[in-house]
Amino acid sequence: MPLAIIHLKTSSFFAIEYSDGCLCLKYYASEKFAKAIYSSPNERVYKDSCFEFFVLSKTKKNITILNLPV
Repeated sequence: MPLAIIHLKTSSFFAIEYSDGCLCLKYYASEKFAKAIYSSPNERVYKDSCFEFFVLSKTKKNITILNLPV
């Protein structure tokens, strides 16, 4: 169900910064009923209350997608 239908109130904010050798993410989140039960690779983390940050790295030979659920 979309959040608008079940009337959950959440608040979130993030900041991102990068340099030649570093990527920094800062997350702020507030949710009354947080849920975090999935923690292993390839589990259904999309069912948890979490941020997901995706990074796409593309070279001439391959494409790599990195998903960082927090």
